[in-house]
Amino acid sequence: MLHDRRVKTAETAEKSLCDLMEHAFRLSLRIVYSTIAPKGDYLNARDLNGQVSEKTQTMIYAWADGLIHKYYDNMASGHCSFQAMIDFDVGHFEESVKGDIQIMEEILAKIGAPKKLTQAEYRARGYRGEEAGYTAEEERVYWLEYYQKETAKLESEVAGIKNKLARKEIDFDQYYDVIYGSNSAIADYKKEIEKLSALL
Repeated sequence: MLHDRRVKTAETAEKSLCDLMEHAFRLSLRIVYSTIAPKGDYLNARDLNGQVSEKTQTMIYAWADGLIHKYYDNMASGHCSFQAMIDFDVGHFEESVKGDIQIMEEILAKIGAPKKLTQAEYRARGYRGEEAGYTAEEERVYWLEYYQKETAKLESEVAGIKNKLARKEIDFDQYYDVIYGSNSAIADYKKEIEKLSALL
């Protein structure tokens, strides 16, 4: 274990600051997410509460959200106050990055790497598209039916509201936003139906 840590420390020492930051970013994603799609996209955020301290979580999320990269870019490019630029110490920052990497590597070793889903597992979770093994025609048919069903559902709801308005059972002002929003959605769905139908 000690030998492995020394090897990792030596490898980290040889990397450029740019490489170190990219490594830290990738490590943070592997901690934050519990699963990976077949083609490499990260899925399903991991619950770190009880496993990682709040302070350490803040550091990890700062890397995962790109805040550390943004901070460094601002310091390096001068998009900060003059005093902040003068006070910024690249060497100190690099050591801080190395420290974060060591902490994240230890956490990842403890909680385990995210699970990479097979195509079958990905599909079973309800994901669609080529990555889930669906053909372009299967996708076209699926979405065409989806938009048709949603359009019919919304049109029925709007018709019901209009009938109640005609009988003065409800107040128009109270349902104006609902009618407007539903009609906008119906118009958007019909555009998608036209596009998908044109692919026949």
